[in-house]
Amino acid sequence: MGSITYYEAVKGNLNAFGLRVKLVDFALEHGIKPAAREFACNIKTARKWLGRYKKLGLAGLKDQSKQPKNSPNKTPPEEEAAIKALRASLKKVSPRRMKREFGIKRAESTIYRIIKSDPDYKRMISGRLKPNLRSSRKFR
Repeated sequence: MGSITYYEAVKGNLNAFGLRVKLVDFALEHGIKPAAREFACNIKTARKWLGRYKKLGLAGLKDQSKQPKNSPNKTPPEEEAAIKALRASLKKVSPRRMKREFGIKRAESTIYRIIKSDPDYKRMISGRLKPNLRSSRKFR
């Protein structure tokens, strides 16, 4: 195998996919324990990659996303649109007032985050839209 271990190669992004292919080939030919010993990794790691290879083929050896597959607490887009529309129509309404008077069933911090996500939020001054000076200013 060489002087570099599996973990050092993966951590340093030194062609982890190629190393996994070699690990799986070695495991298919010699077994899981000898492969783990040869590539200086845990038996569970060798078993994991062999299982993914058997299930998905070469695609199973690629890096997988760590991002969650779903976010159950995420605010639905329809509700975000309603909050943005309410803010656009009333301009100076606060998240506390939106929650209290308009019956929005979200935390004030969530309402504020939704309002802040509007691209024109930072350009608002006392209910008016501040002109975008950066686009009209001539650079020297």
